[in-house]
Amino acid sequence: MAVYSTRDKGRIAQTMVEKLTDKHRRPPKDMPWIWVTEEWIFSPAYTSLSPNANRAIWRIIGEYLKGGRKDNGRLIVTHPDFIAYGVTGRLIADALDELTFKGLLRVQRGRGAEGTPHPNRYRLTFFGDFEGAAPTNEWKGFGPDDVSRWDKMRSQKAEDRAKKAGRKRKSSLHEGEIPRFTNVKFNPLKGRTA
Repeated sequence: MAVYSTRDKGRIAQTMVEKLTDKHRRPPKDMPWIWVTEEWIFSPAYTSLSPNANRAIWRIIGEYLKGGRKDNGRLIVTHPDFIAYGVTGRLIADALDELTFKGLLRVQRGRGAEGTPHPNRYRLTFFGDFEGAAPTNEWKGFGPDDVSRWDKMRSQKAEDRAKKAGRKRKSSLHEGEIPRFTNVKFNPLKGRTA
């Protein structure tokens, strides 16, 4: 019978704990997964995202996973897909503009011709593309000073949009009703008199 010192027992126990924790840290074998770096998660480009832009990028990442991580640059996410994922419908274009400005996404705009729509195609800059090119990591060039520049651009865009729309006159609740006869007198015995 072997005799272990308390020091050896500690090493054996530590090795067993490491094996168990490594087992639970591995990516799942039966489903697609991705890795993201700590640098990306704490970058000014990612941490300054609006809630809609954050949802939009994760919806595009979901499409990347569905395609087996092979179609980056040819990713297609439709307007209803974004809405179903929780992106506000009227703010989808703003979210995509924000992601493009911050270097997290590149968009190849689609066009409709002869009644056939051609959707936008997306490329995540922090993953390699479908042709085997390395990630461009354009988000690394986005710094804290660019965050304030983006905020100014966004507020200017909102002001321009408000000026363009103008203030619409609210309609009265009584506008659709038939007007009363104010200048006609009515005598129930004789009928209408002028």
